Amino acid sequence: MLGVLITLLFSLGCAGVGLAIIGRWLKDSDPALRFGASGIAGLGAIGMLILPIGLLPGGLKWGLAIPILVGLAGFAVLFKQSAFPKFAKPEGTTPLFVVPLVAAVLFGLIGCLAPSDSLDWDSLAYHLAVPKLWLGAGQIQFVSFIHHSNFPFTVDNLNVLGLTWGGQYGAKAFQLAFFIYGILAIFGLARERYGEKAGWWAALAFAGMPVVIWESGTAYIDVANGLFAGLGILFACEFVADPEKRDRAWLGAVFLGLAAGSKYTGLQNIAAVGLVAAVIGARRGVRIRSVALIVGVAVAIGSPWYLKNVVNTGNPVYPFFYSVFHGKNWDAFSDKIYKEQQQTFGAGRAMPSAEQPNYNLNSLDPSRLGSSILGLAYQPGRYTDPGPTQGNGFPTQALGFVGIASLMMWLLSGKLETFERSAIWTVLFSFLMWFALSQQARYIIGLMVPLTVLAGGGVVKLPMGKVFSGLIGLQAALALAVVYKQTVTPKLPVVLGKVSADEYSDAGIGFSKPAKYLNENVKGGKVALYDEVFGFLLDVPYFWAGPGHSTEIGYDHLETGADLVGSLKKLGITDVYLNLSIYPQDANFQAWIGAMGLTGPPVPFTPEKKAEWSSDIRNKWKVLMADAIANHLLGVSQTFGRRIVLHVQ
Repeated sequence: MLGVLITLLFSLGCAGVGLAIIGRWLKDSDPALRFGASGIAGLGAIGMLILPIGLLPGGLKWGLAIPILVGLAGFAVLFKQSAFPKFAKPEGTTPLFVVPLVAAVLFGLIGCLAPSDSLDWDSLAYHLAVPKLWLGAGQIQFVSFIHHSNFPFTVDNLNVLGLTWGGQYGAKAFQLAFFIYGILAIFGLARERYGEKAGWWAALAFAGMPVVIWESGTAYIDVANGLFAGLGILFACEFVADPEKRDRAWLGAVFLGLAAGSKYTGLQNIAAVGLVAAVIGARRGVRIRSVALIVGVAVAIGSPWYLKNVVNTGNPVYPFFYSVFHGKNWDAFSDKIYKEQQQTFGAGRAMPSAEQPNYNLNSLDPSRLGSSILGLAYQPGRYTDPGPTQGNGFPTQALGFVGIASLMMWLLSGKLETFERSAIWTVLFSFLMWFALSQQARYIIGLMVPLTVLAGGGVVKLPMGKVFSGLIGLQAALALAVVYKQTVTPKLPVVLGKVSADEYSDAGIGFSKPAKYLNENVKGGKVALYDEVFGFLLDVPYFWAGPGHSTEIGYDHLETGADLVGSLKKLGITDVYLNLSIYPQDANFQAWIGAMGLTGPPVPFTPEKKAEWSSDIRNKWKVLMADAIANHLLGVSQTFGRRIVLHVQ
């Protein structure tokens, strides 16, 4: 609880930091927009500040006082400018909006106050894990086996602070702060443009997306990145609509830059805004040099992360576009399976079949563009983990249907003015890039931000206004119900003290008990993790050892179990964790178990099976592992059901 409180108070000070940076461009804006946008920008500025400090030797040991002091100094700005938000007593229909908005924030708070579980996959795998590794090293450094450590980390950098004073709880609370600031900013922008009523409906449309509520209680960074991107798009479109509003051009550049500095998709947002601003803006008298300035400033703000990648890996967008840039500890095999995983989302490609079990990377069908976009509204499981090819994705990661409805209704309304036209064309062009690259729902929260503002505007401007309001209200109700069932219900007993954090983690994370064993018994050693990525739970050094994470083990040239163990030893690995729980207990699994000799004397693979598996690196490691265990080069130390800890002999 204390860590969450510290983070929220610190985040309040960050609004003053943002106000000092961008306040001059917001001086005549709606107060809610001014405060919300300043808070979002201030948090981004602190995240950016941690990068140069962290790159210095020992910087995270002696230098964190600097961003902390800067954040605290933000309170002086808030007091000096009397910039704290003022809330009036809810009257009339206002409580109808306040209640669900407060409920959404409370649901996020509950997520922050309870431990992350296996649904919070990326948080435990890298959003929290990489900052923890950096804190342990005292420096931001290249993590060879977690390619995600090379992603733009402006938002993730805040987890360095959160972990320092509040563990995972303090880190996750930064996303709750982004959520609150986002509600205020979207409310203020819609109110400024379309009136008070539109402001409330827009805020509810944003806060009523399942993925937004859920992520506000996790360490995922998509909501923060979406706010950077979405506000950047909106500010730039306001400039296109009225070239006299140069302040909006600067704001657009800043927020688009923060988007690029927190996720690679931010580069797509910059490209979309640049193209639309150049084409539509030309009719409004927007000079091409003004567009170039927006794009240039945005790229400059995000560039430190890409320059860092060039130095560390040789690839500015590591590990993507390997065929163009190549990159350290990556190869064509890793690139292929990573592309296949990214392209399993959505409806743009032909489904896998018995003849073609994996996605054909060249099977993108342009005729599926419309159904891919519309499918976000009615088949959300196809766009999220896990099992998107079967539509099994978690509903908490869904975007809902309001954004798509807003897009369609405005297109059909015949009432598009330059602002709406610019926003919609930016969204549509961005959808084209999303369609071609990876159709994951979380990647386009930034497109939903302008569409939620337009949804609020549609309530008051379009003949279908009542339909808009009905859809927004229905989506908010469904989102709260989904998040309540899947997140709040299991976590609330922990928050209320009825279940301990350890009990909850042991029940919700299969790796929890093995991690405790490893922390206690591998002191001074290093663990190789197979089919397990929740390294955040470990306090000892570890390495993602499965093929596709890096090329350091060198599976392509290993031939025996002795070769595998020798490669592990060169990496300083003393223990191996093998997670067998993810595999179906079919004939292949039984053959593998038999070859390892885990249930009796080893039964070697048939020559045909060995040849088949050895020809594919995704299975070759299993042959090598079986040989190493069968020949007692790896010995079983402890078992946790189908999870096994082995010691390198």
